Amino acid sequence: MKLFDSLSKEKIELPKSNVKIYSCGPTVYDLIHIGNTRPIFIGDVIVRALTAAKTNINFLMNITDIDDKIINRAIEHKTSDIDLAKKYTKKFLSDLNDLQVVMPNKIIPISSRIDTIIDFIDDLVKNESAYFSEGSVYFEIEKFKDEYGKISHQKLDELIDGVRIENDQNKKSPLDFALWKATSVGRKFLTKWSSGRPGWHTECVALIDEYFGDTIDIHIGGTDLRFPHHENERIQFMARNQKKLSRIWFHVGHVLFDGQKMSKSVGNIITIDDFLAENNVNDLRYVMLVNKYSQQTNLTYDLIAQAKKWNERNESLFRKINWMLAIDELSMTNDNPIDDDFNIIDFRKEAMEALNDDLNTAKAISVVDAAIKYLNNKIKNGFVDESFNMLNEVLAILGFDYEIKNLAADEIHEIKKWQKLVQTKKFEEADALRKKLLKKKII
Repeated sequence: MKLFDSLSKEKIELPKSNVKIYSCGPTVYDLIHIGNTRPIFIGDVIVRALTAAKTNINFLMNITDIDDKIINRAIEHKTSDIDLAKKYTKKFLSDLNDLQVVMPNKIIPISSRIDTIIDFIDDLVKNESAYFSEGSVYFEIEKFKDEYGKISHQKLDELIDGVRIENDQNKKSPLDFALWKATSVGRKFLTKWSSGRPGWHTECVALIDEYFGDTIDIHIGGTDLRFPHHENERIQFMARNQKKLSRIWFHVGHVLFDGQKMSKSVGNIITIDDFLAENNVNDLRYVMLVNKYSQQTNLTYDLIAQAKKWNERNESLFRKINWMLAIDELSMTNDNPIDDDFNIIDFRKEAMEALNDDLNTAKAISVVDAAIKYLNNKIKNGFVDESFNMLNEVLAILGFDYEIKNLAADEIHEIKKWQKLVQTKKFEEADALRKKLLKKKII
């Protein structure tokens, strides 16, 4: 598999045996919204595709459960920041289950790795990449000015002039960022520098350093994290370890809602629970995969309707094949699918080639469409061939699951009864039984 690296602007090939992946998790001060799910779904397809290729995955995700946003929200709601973080951490883990994604090998809350972060910061102070000022510790960008800005492809002067950065009179430069923040508010920890808490940009890199101990293969995050978060992660790792943090910086485009970026600050968010109350997880997955991952996705009601129609068509075909096989109206063969010119069609190979070329999920979905069309034609002839298994594999790699049930003997009897009622033109009874079978998701 080759993926586009934001730093080099080239497609980089992944190892075939072992792949190390890190994905930035949420800051748990509120519910995540469906815009936050896009990097989750995209990462999930990467994991599924690599697993299908027999590649061993080591996948780490963090949870930021110490942060100013958490503290401010806790004060607003008159609760403790610890309790608030625990509440939304639990909900996030529940959301991952509802989204039906392959769980990372490890999900680590930052609060469980404070000693790791302190040691990491201390090493940066000792090698003079960071400095102490008024109880806080800052990373000194000037010492790495030739490297800083390479992910966002901006020069140091441009960053200082054009980007909103944290204003702090204790810093040597406006671009210097806090590794350790002295504070008297909210959750804090006692160190030789001060009573305080870690800076956000150090949490992820310290975790990666401890967990993997070396350069990782893929660092996943939304495109909005390129600067300053990923830029700051990268420079710290280089300063401490004299090597690159990740071979591939993989950035996923924003989700817009009717043309405007979905954001808690704007207030145009849709929570996962609200979306799934009226739609299903397959619909959400389609919305997030139907366009190129690096491009923005504009969520509209038309797109949601398109997703529902696509999934309903697929599910309807799978149910139809399922019950027709059960009552022997269809036969299953081991034949390979062939086109009109008698060339073998390999839907599985076509989909994997699309995903292996910078995760082209849109093209993989078009392969599903072609397989569905092919299967519908085969059903008319009373059989299904190997294309059925190929389609199942492709949909599983993309993460779609239609939960087609194994039919019990009494359910098969009801299908046969319905068929007989139709054949004997007892349409009123047949229609009533058909509605019952549809409600039970049998046909």
